[in-house]
Amino acid sequence: MGYRINQEKEDALFSWAIHAANQVSIGIANENIASLKGSEFIQVIWDKPKNNDDHTAKRPAFPYCSLKISSIEEIGKPAIEYYSLDTWAYYIRKKIILSINVYGYEYSFKTMNYLINSIHLYSYQQIFQAEKIACWGAGAPLDLSELEENVFNHRVQADFIFSFPDPVLDVPMEIHKVTVNGIINDSLNVSQDIEIS
Repeated sequence: MGYRINQEKEDALFSWAIHAANQVSIGIANENIASLKGSEFIQVIWDKPKNNDDHTAKRPAFPYCSLKISSIEEIGKPAIEYYSLDTWAYYIRKKIILSINVYGYEYSFKTMNYLINSIHLYSYQQIFQAEKIACWGAGAPLDLSELEENVFNHRVQADFIFSFPDPVLDVPMEIHKVTVNGIINDSLNVSQDIEIS
């Protein structure tokens, strides 16, 4: 079970993860192309199917990397900006923890270290900034590898902390102008607009 955010921000996080997670594989392939099969490039998936009704999704073949938003919360007070007449924009800052797992890969630990270091690189920060995502940092990689039925399964996990503004528009129906009409001495009509600030 995982949380969801808007599609554009999910796509930005996915784009970063799929590119960064495969840099180790690409480097190994460049060093010795014969030592790396095409199937060893890392597939990246969301831990939760896009269609919530799809319960038939199977675990992909190793190696793969899974993303899951494990928590989401509001932080601080929202920034308020004038948007247009009668409309104000409230930018509610949300903080999320993105849990990433790398499975079934001899270089899982090295791959996770690259993911952690990549959040500081300008080329990846451009992906985040395009969607107004700020990266606060990442936790240390946790080795969760274990022996299952005489097979050693590699798994490394780490949490990444991101935040972003979530805009909400409010129309409070404020009065900005009133018109005063009157008649003086039965002959003079007066009409005056009064601006209210």
